[in-house]
Amino acid sequence: MNYQEIEIYIKDHGIKDYTIRENLVVDVCGIVDLSFKYLTELPFQFGKVTGSFHCYNNRLTSLLNCPHTILGSFNCANNRLTSLQYCPAMVGGNFYCDNNKFVVTKENAYQWLQAIKNNRKAYFYIKNPPEEISNFYKLLYEI
Repeated sequence: MNYQEIEIYIKDHGIKDYTIRENLVVDVCGIVDLSFKYLTELPFQFGKVTGSFHCYNNRLTSLLNCPHTILGSFNCANNRLTSLQYCPAMVGGNFYCDNNKFVVTKENAYQWLQAIKNNRKAYFYIKNPPEEISNFYKLLYEI
């Protein structure tokens, strides 16, 4: 997307207080709600969101273009995600990602470790976590 396309998309989705940087990364002062839009991907790169970021009940298979920092809550529940790669590095509020088809593999284990390090609740969305992931969680949070 170019600058004009991003601006049209933002306005069409009710996002009011935003900044589009030169590199086309979008920072938002407030809430972003892209839920129930039948999205298969996030349309452009978000940077920092000072409110909550909702992208639940879509068809997302990846969190590519997800904000790096969300000061409010993050909700990516009810999508088709298999990993938390590209999830926010910082979430100030609640972290919801239930009802996805998460799988931990050797290829994405590092992303899971990063997600758990940054968002404690990410661990609880893994069904039958491998021992290494469980040990990492216990090391971080159960001491």
